[in-house]
Amino acid sequence: MGRVCGLTFFKGKEKKEAQNKIDQCKERIRKQKDELYILVKKGGYPNVQKFMDGNRTAYKIMEQYKKELEVWKQKTGQNDIQPDKKKSVLERLKENEKRVKERERPKSLNKRKKHDWLDL
Repeated sequence: MGRVCGLTFFKGKEKKEAQNKIDQCKERIRKQKDELYILVKKGGYPNVQKFMDGNRTAYKIMEQYKKELEVWKQKTGQNDIQPDKKKSVLERLKENEKRVKERERPKSLNKRKKHDWLDL
């Protein structure tokens, strides 16, 4: 009889652990729903349903754009479209240094020319 009670107790313990896990999952889901609602409100939507509607609409527009882009690529033969790459700060600095040197070079040549005719 002790053995049967031991098995009953063990199953009860497993059941209790399982119920605790279920309760923790339910609590986590509730918190995530609350966080989602807060994020949606911060985004300017009245509720999650309106956000999802807007998200679906945006997705449809994006898919339509992709289709139109593919058609355009096929018509024009331009398959590799890359946006203009922004220059790094170092590249821009080198370009600016080069411009400054070019600006100052004519000044130094002009000074030499002035001195050349004075020496004659």
